[in-house]
Amino acid sequence: MSDYESLLKRSFEAGDRHDLIRAIGYYLDEKKPLPEWVETELAIAAFDFEIRLIKSWDDIFGKPFPGKSRKGLRKQMSSYLVWKRVREHKSPIPEVFVVVAEELKREGHSVGKASTVRDLYYFIERRWFGPVKD
Repeated sequence: MSDYESLLKRSFEAGDRHDLIRAIGYYLDEKKPLPEWVETELAIAAFDFEIRLIKSWDDIFGKPFPGKSRKGLRKQMSSYLVWKRVREHKSPIPEVFVVVAEELKREGHSVGKASTVRDLYYFIERRWFGPVKD
């Protein structure tokens, strides 16, 4: 189990409902089977839906981005894309930020220059994994 996978599980168990949908997206994106804890939560959710115990999907996955502006949502989406791309590269830091910025620009993503890519990458690293040694 990767650091991110164990982080998702621990965070969900601690009460962050968003991590269920994050886990689903992650495992589908990585083409990995869903772990038992995700399958169990989805089965519970499906049952609760069928017997009308839930009022909305927010009861299962949490309210999406509560209190966040559109700008904040775009930053989170861009940050994950950057984080994933940097992790996939074998280039050393800080050169990888230049490479990823150029790749994403060619693909039509507007994430900005290498320093912005670096900031987005570390935004996710700090948020998910705690303090980062730069």
